Amino acid sequence: MFDMDGTLLESRRYWFAVVQDASRTFGGPQISWDDYNSTFGQSSADDVAQFFPGTPLDKVDAFYNCALPRHGHHITLMDGVMDVIGALRSRAIPCACVTNSPTAFTVDVLTLLGLRPHFAALACADEVTHPKPAPDLLLLAARRLGVTPENCVMVGDSRFDVMAARAAGIRMVGLHVDADARVSHLSEVLPLL
Repeated sequence: MFDMDGTLLESRRYWFAVVQDASRTFGGPQISWDDYNSTFGQSSADDVAQFFPGTPLDKVDAFYNCALPRHGHHITLMDGVMDVIGALRSRAIPCACVTNSPTAFTVDVLTLLGLRPHFAALACADEVTHPKPAPDLLLLAARRLGVTPENCVMVGDSRFDVMAARAAGIRMVGLHVDADARVSHLSEVLPLL
């Protein structure tokens, strides 16, 4: 299982631009990089609570789902993604993308960057009541992959990923974050499997 933003995609600047745009649209405050950076990877519901309280979540998700054409130039693949995903595919190891992003955005961005065919399953924030750091998304992905949580490994870059993996009973590889194992580059994931 792979987190998307910050793990598969370098999208921190993208989401900063989108959250700033949403805050302007919904009458929220000016958001600084420091204010935003500490929240990277949280759910859109948490964005609403922190940056534009009172805005209906479905309006924010719809806004996020339509932001790719305006801000997509900020997104790139993380270094080594295609090598790791290709190696797993050649070994017939099914992969899932588990993200706090909405489904429509996830499908669009993975398709745009050529990653969608590499994932046997997706689990997105708008499909569960409680996204990461709750375990719900990881457990949904495991069901969709047809495997038990103890036979999964989660790769992610945030405390939300670590907390979700621990709550789900799934081993966690942290990209630049402490977990069951910690790596500084995606290529280091393969030997751990």
